This record gives sequence, C-alpha cells and structure tokens, in this order.
Amino acid sequence: MIYFLVIDCVLFYSAWCRPKQSKVLYTTAIIVLWFLIAFRNIDLGGSDAQVYQEWFHTAVPKLLQFEWNPFVFQREIQDKWGFGWLFTLLASVIKTIVPTYEFFQVIYVTLSFGILILIIEDMQLKQQEKGLFLFAYLSQQMIWFFCVLLRQNLANLVVWFVLEHKFKKHALIKKALLLYLATLLHTSAYIAIAAIIALWVIRKLPARKIVPGSLLIGVI
Repeated sequence: MIYFLVIDCVLFYSAWCRPKQSKVLYTTAIIVLWFLIAFRNIDLGGSDAQVYQEWFHTAVPKLLQFEWNPFVFQREIQDKWGFGWLFTLLASVIKTIVPTYEFFQVIYVTLSFGILILIIEDMQLKQQEKGLFLFAYLSQQMIWFFCVLLRQNLANLVVWFVLEHKFKKHALIKKALLLYLATLLHTSAYIAIAAIIALWVIRKLPARKIVPGSLLIGVI
C-alpha cells in the first residue's frame, strides 16, 4: 500500500504544479498505477480473488464452447456463479488467447484504465484538475473496485462513461445500448440506470417541487 500512498501524494502535488509539470506527473502516475494493479499478486483481493480464479479456470469456456444466448447463459451458468454474460465473454476471449488468470488480469486492468481515461477526458478538466480528480478517486474507491469488485467496476465505468460522454449522433440509442451492455457485465447496473432515470426526471421538475421532495426522502 505504500506505493499507492506515494502515487496519491504525487497526484495531489501535481494539482499545484504548472500545466506541463502537472501533465508529466499525472501521466507518470497513471502508468505506474496501471503497472502496479495489472501485475499485482493474483491472490490479493481476499476471498473474491479466489472465487474469480476458480470461476476463470473451471467455468469460463474457450470461445468455441461459449453460450452465445444471454438468456440460456443466465439460466444455466449465471445463476450458479453470478457472473454476467458479457463479463464471461470477455474472459472467454482472453482465455482463448492465453489461458492464464495473470493474462486475464492484465487485459482487464488495461481495459478498465482505458475507459477511466476516456471518462476523465470527457470531463474536460484542466490538467491540474485531472490530477486532483484521480487523487480523490484513488483515495476513496479505486483500489477496491479495480482489485476486488471486478465485475461491478467495469459496469460502473460503462455507466459513468454514458453520463460523461457527449454523443453526437443517435445519442439515446447509443446510451441505451451501452447501459444494456453494462447490465450484462453486472446486474448492479440496473440500480445505476434507475438513478439516471430519476436524475433525468428531477432535472425536468421545477425547483419548488424538488426541494420538498428531497427533504421528504431525506427524512424517510
């Protein structure tokens, strides 16, 4: 954990540097952070890490044996292991290429970092603000999500991307499709979808109706 603490300090410091210095520190922190998480000991993560490894080695098929029907998959496989269709498909593709959990971990972390970087870019933050944002994210939940809650992490990142990205054409269709894909990664995405719908409804309401409703929900 001392390594993550040092990176956190570097990110916080980058928020107070000039833009060029901040960019160098931010980029370096991203690369080192990716390396530490991608190549960490596969047993780090408690009992969840053991479950993921057992699932990968015993339940994830090679691509030729994969069940392509999400509904059949849910009935025959997901109900037993709790792993979503799309997350299993990702693991199946990786296992077909290199059948080791270490390789799966590297690809998974790389994909997660790629989506996170896209999200940060979509936020249109100043260079120093990027470092401060990543400092806050790393300080609160990044390690927990990237190293333990793997399925939830990818689903949350996809939902987060939908919220931040400015789609130029067919925005509603693209958002709906991505949110559906998030549910195939982990069912917790349904909660996020409900929250997005609630947020959309709240934004349509006048302020005089929002305040009493918020107070009522807070009291309950």
